[in-house]
Amino acid sequence: MNSPKTIAGYPAVSQGSTGTAILVANRYQVKVQSRDPSFTEADREAWLQKFNLSGLTRLAKAQ
Repeated sequence: MNSPKTIAGYPAVSQGSTGTAILVANRYQVKVQSRDPSFTEADREAWLQKFNLSGLTRLAKAQ
């Protein structure tokens, strides 16, 4: 993923008006999708940062 936007240091992309995704370790896509319009892009970005992203990075390196 070649994106100028990052979340928690990982490349990020908006997917339509209800989805936000990041690519962890060039291998795992972590995506948050909302159904309610009051759940904004900023809310989705905050949720993405709650995942154990460094754990996914370590997992990718271990394989």
